Amino acid sequence: MAKATWIEVEERRRTWWAVYIMDKIVSLGSRKRPLYSDPPLNEILPVEDAAWDLGDIGGAIQGTLSSPFREPQSTFGRLCQGSLLASRILELSKRLKDTCGLNCGGQFDYSEVTSLVDSTHELSTSIQAEVAARPASYFGLIPAQCLAYSVMMKALSLICSAAEASTDTSASGLPPSMEMGMGMHAWAAAGENNNVPSLQQTAAYSESRRKAVSEQVRDLAKDLLVIIGGCAEGEMVKTSPFVLDAMYSAATVSQTAWKSGAGAGSDPSTGETSHTTTRELLARLSDRWRLGVEYLNALDQHGVNAVLGQGFPGGSNNSNSSNGGQTIPLVQFSSSASAVAMPAIVC
Repeated sequence: MAKATWIEVEERRRTWWAVYIMDKIVSLGSRKRPLYSDPPLNEILPVEDAAWDLGDIGGAIQGTLSSPFREPQSTFGRLCQGSLLASRILELSKRLKDTCGLNCGGQFDYSEVTSLVDSTHELSTSIQAEVAARPASYFGLIPAQCLAYSVMMKALSLICSAAEASTDTSASGLPPSMEMGMGMHAWAAAGENNNVPSLQQTAAYSESRRKAVSEQVRDLAKDLLVIIGGCAEGEMVKTSPFVLDAMYSAATVSQTAWKSGAGAGSDPSTGETSHTTTRELLARLSDRWRLGVEYLNALDQHGVNAVLGQGFPGGSNNSNSSNGGQTIPLVQFSSSASAVAMPAIVC
């Protein structure tokens, strides 16, 4: 049997990665169990599209999954790195559900979640630097950037939920036991005199970071609305459906902040503006991607649930809640109350 050429090997690799990425993204939006297991850390990432299109072996610089995020990668490679982080949040959520149920009884190891937040932040920062250095690769890098945003918001939501569940358990008379991994940047100094921040501090800090990420997504939505505005149908086609989950996640965060008053000293109009912008992009992209309609429907349901939750204990009148008063079960990914039914991606 003849030895496979570089082009054949790369084609198989890119096909495998494409299926893997789709599996993780569909699972991320629908909360269904992924089908693909993760590749080993020495798995080679796809080459840059330009080198692949030209069959240029000399320009085919390839890294592996273990390569630091700060090292340059192809746009396809960045999406592969983001999908691996998505796999981590899916696995972590499943493991927490299996071991803790909806309430960990105050015992929750934050180290793995905070490590994931740090990794996602590093990937996001690297992608932003690459976009600034290579503006022509904007549409190629945006899917990986949005995937990183989605994973980060879901991981931070997990921390908020666990901290609030632990606080509730403590209030019932059981002493909380928290093994806090001081992974998140600048958070190690938050305790200063205490080695471990309180549960309330943890929830508040994680919620503030989640809102900050949602505002980054809002800024991205503004940029995309300008780019695809008017008659720029070609730019609409370039916009990947992979941006939709990040827009939806950010919209739910900003909607909760807006409806709950955004906390003491905050401007509720910021949440309203962020929600309006991200929702507008979802509506705009719905003309191209039918999945956008599903996210809009889920966003409407989230708003209904938020209103209904105000009339029950743990609603928005509870000023100690970092999620606008809504109790978020630990096994849910975000402040959204509805999973998105993932239809086939059609033109």
